[in-house]
Amino acid sequence: MSSRRIAVVGNCNASILANCLRVLRPHDDIRAVHVDQVVRADADAQLGNFDLVLAVANADEFGISSHLAQCKRVLTWPNVVFFGFHPDITYFGIDGRPVRSAMGDYNSHIVASAYAQGLSTRETARLFNRLVYAKLGFFDKYAISRAALLVAAEHCGLDLHEALAGWEQAGVFMYSINHPKLVVLADIAKALLRSADLPFDADLPLLDAVPDHLAHGGIWPVYPEIARAIGVSGSLVFTPPMHGAYDVSFYTLEGFIERTFDIYWADGFLPQHMAEVAGVRFTRDALAA
Repeated sequence: MSSRRIAVVGNCNASILANCLRVLRPHDDIRAVHVDQVVRADADAQLGNFDLVLAVANADEFGISSHLAQCKRVLTWPNVVFFGFHPDITYFGIDGRPVRSAMGDYNSHIVASAYAQGLSTRETARLFNRLVYAKLGFFDKYAISRAALLVAAEHCGLDLHEALAGWEQAGVFMYSINHPKLVVLADIAKALLRSADLPFDADLPLLDAVPDHLAHGGIWPVYPEIARAIGVSGSLVFTPPMHGAYDVSFYTLEGFIERTFDIYWADGFLPQHMAEVAGVRFTRDALAA
């Protein structure tokens, strides 16, 4: 194999994707470059110096299109966002400040709405049921997310139909809405190399050779009723990130709700503040209907 300099540009998934590529192409110089490094114009992130740049497809949202335009060759890979297993996850902020829960930056639509309405921990826990999920459209998210991921891949010139079928056969292939398991990024790495006409040994044991660091970023459960509809295993055990100020290895549903309420209050986000968030109002109104 001839040696090439390859940059993998993206967010938290880029470093793991680069690790997969290093195993598949051990003689290449492969660097993971975070989009923030490109924006800051770090010396190690001068993309014009690479033979090939593999950029996350939504790179233009980070304002780096002009940097990519100067590259010798650019291929894109889909930003893996999949709500099918975890439709309750949301991000939001208030007055320019991110709102965090017991699961870090990930929040629950249901828990945030219940907090805004002044419900107790026990009352909130009772909202985690099939009727509520149906009212919020949670059961529709899997088919929508599946189709969207395949289309996103096609826009990058990648065919992930066969790979996705394999992921589904193995079970839950996401830790959260934007943290895929290693098998997903391993298959995307192979698809990118095929698209770039770069040879590799398809039999290399990637899943044994590459650390799955995204497992440390928190694991959101697939709620049992949603899991049964999809045909996978479910639970209500929340595993917080393995970094930061987390003093437990997991939360039960009520533990997650209680701790999240405490964090909201301690951070100065009162119920009336939460009630003004558009996504929280939508969830409240959907449940009221």
